[in-house]
Amino acid sequence: MEPLKLVYYKLFLSVRETADLLNVSTKKVYLLLKKGELHDANMLDSRKSISADEIRNYVKRKNGGTI
Repeated sequence: MEPLKLVYYKLFLSVRETADLLNVSTKKVYLLLKKGELHDANMLDSRKSISADEIRNYVKRKNGGTI
């Protein structure tokens, strides 16, 4: 399997963008947030935002330290 490459130039991604990047459903992203495997950024609005660094760290943890 080829390593994941983050090509987004955004600091924060929506749940939909995160799901697309991880190739999972939005429901799975919300589950990961609820379980504490992903952490959302505490933004002022009510929408969930996940930092690109948080997604990168999640992928590293799941892949044994490599992206």
